[in-house]
Amino acid sequence: MKKQECFDLALQFLFNKKKPEWVRPLHILLTVNMILLCDEEMMCQPSQGVLAALCGIKRVETVADALNELRNHGWVCVTSRKNRYNTNLYYPQLHNIPFGSPHQTIITDIARRLASRYFQIVKLLPKTLGKNGRWYGVRIERGWPQHWSFLMQQWLDAGWSEEEINRIVDYAFSNIPDTAKHGPQTLKRKFASHARSAGIANHIPELDAVMQEIPA
Repeated sequence: MKKQECFDLALQFLFNKKKPEWVRPLHILLTVNMILLCDEEMMCQPSQGVLAALCGIKRVETVADALNELRNHGWVCVTSRKNRYNTNLYYPQLHNIPFGSPHQTIITDIARRLASRYFQIVKLLPKTLGKNGRWYGVRIERGWPQHWSFLMQQWLDAGWSEEEINRIVDYAFSNIPDTAKHGPQTLKRKFASHARSAGIANHIPELDAVMQEIPA
């Protein structure tokens, strides 16, 4: 997503008066700043110290608590990179954040069925052995069910069949690293190219352009 689009989304969220009761000013500031810092993949990686400074907060712990609350309400997905000595990766979940848009995607039963199949795949994945000698399973972020259902519906609306979507997702799990770990983020922008790699003809020439319009 382009910087101007991020700026417009941040303003739209900021001025939308219909926010949930649990939302506090710090939640708003964090959400706005994360959206503004996002790249084309709607991912940002500021440190909690940077976010604290942007929000005018002295205690990083306060920001950490607020981020956890946003995460618990499905407004942001977080990929931890503590073992790599890097900042975490943050993915604002635009379909869950209240922007006040009059347009709302209608999620069909087919999209929910496709999303449910994804979770069954994730649950059956074997645990991996970490460098510390402990075994880890894939952590399912809160907000993923809605995010996957939303994306599946966008792909259905773009003309892909349920069978084709299943084949592409299966290909991604078999051939694209971190598909399970990072969830929808790994497929949302390159769905058409993954389809071609999976041997499915791109039957909609404009699809790549269409997918660029889908919120992260």
